[in-house]
Amino acid sequence: MPIASPVDLLVVMKEDVVGERVVYSRLRDLPVSTWAWFALFFVLYYAAFRWYPHVGLLDRVVGGDLSFWLGTWALEPNSMVTGRLAENAVGGLFSDGMSLGLQGAYTRQFGLAGWVLTVPAYATGGFSAAGVGVMVSLVSALSAVIASGSVLLTRRALGRGAAVLLGLALLLPWCVAIARSMYWTIGIKVLPAVVLIWVMRSPRRSLVRVLVWSFALTVLAALSGYEYFTVVAATQAAVLAYFSVLERWPVRQTAVWLASLVGSVLAGFIAALGVHVVQLYLRAGDFSRIEELKRSALSRTGVGGSAENAVSLGDATAVTPASVLDYYLGVPALGVEKSLPLIQQFTVGALVLVTAVVIIIGLGRHSRSAALLREQALGVAWFVSLIGPLGWFLLARPHSVMHTFMNVSLWFLPTIPLALALLWPPIRRSVGAVARRPLPWLWILLVALALLVSFAYSQVTVR
Repeated sequence: MPIASPVDLLVVMKEDVVGERVVYSRLRDLPVSTWAWFALFFVLYYAAFRWYPHVGLLDRVVGGDLSFWLGTWALEPNSMVTGRLAENAVGGLFSDGMSLGLQGAYTRQFGLAGWVLTVPAYATGGFSAAGVGVMVSLVSALSAVIASGSVLLTRRALGRGAAVLLGLALLLPWCVAIARSMYWTIGIKVLPAVVLIWVMRSPRRSLVRVLVWSFALTVLAALSGYEYFTVVAATQAAVLAYFSVLERWPVRQTAVWLASLVGSVLAGFIAALGVHVVQLYLRAGDFSRIEELKRSALSRTGVGGSAENAVSLGDATAVTPASVLDYYLGVPALGVEKSLPLIQQFTVGALVLVTAVVIIIGLGRHSRSAALLREQALGVAWFVSLIGPLGWFLLARPHSVMHTFMNVSLWFLPTIPLALALLWPPIRRSVGAVARRPLPWLWILLVALALLVSFAYSQVTVR
């Protein structure tokens, strides 16, 4: 008998009178208290993503400029969407094949999500600051919905402390930056995984339904941009990994479902690419724009080697995969730049290593309880989700070299937030053992105090 899962961005659980978990398979069955908490978190995250007041407060305290950084982050990519808004005013909603940019100049993606954003913006504010504000608000709202659901479900799956850690991670500057970006509309990239969770939780679950939803939403994600497509694939695979471990699937069933899911994702990508090619052909009447798309794709994945590409990409294609990983694993997990003393030493690489070790050790524990099995399943899902950022850094190496200021945000989809959440249960168990075995903790405390005194002495002797 499969074990029901509470880890669902659309389904939440509550405790009944005998302590057993009741799983709600329909949104309308959720209790009012759950909707109230969801609404509260939505408002908080929407405000954080839309106006980032917490960052402004931090700037005042430490004298930083993160607010300016967030306000100007990725201006060039976002200008493609504002250019589309301007084109709506000049040529109409469907002019230039709905491509992004003024006169549809940006043809390296179909531009579906960006174009969809411009429709209500044009209807309400036109090409103006108000219109742009509408687009940013819509993107922030989508991200806030996903963030709010993530916090609630983490609370149910791993505990309050894990939810707090994940929730705070979602407020870090890199996460806020990508969450409010019009160009990426990042919620579209994870939407297939979100819906796949709901499908997997449905009493009408079947492989056919999984594949249909996966294909349709993968097409939507790919039509909205090929960049970071590894996240689209990896998060769906992570959902499958979670349920396979939680429900103790046989290896054969797991292999069949995984192969089928990979096929549906690839088919969705190819279908979106086909639609994009038709769009470009209809615009130009020939294959000139399609050749441009081909050259761009080959060069940014390091496959193209023409002299023209070498000039445009500079030394990006010469950078080794190890160097790329060295950079991205070396960025601070809790900051933007290497400018925070001590904190900057806690890099993404350190977080990934610690989390991986904790998960692997946890897999050795006998899963006697549903809670521990959920924890193990989430750990495996986290491992699978690493394909998202790491896969992009490696497969799109030149792109990652040229766009370091943007691609670091991939670590929040969902490596950093979920890693911090997964570290909480073992910490909670260890802290809970203090009363039973205080002596080891006293030794650790003594070492910590000795180091603190040493640091304080060194600090006061600075001249």
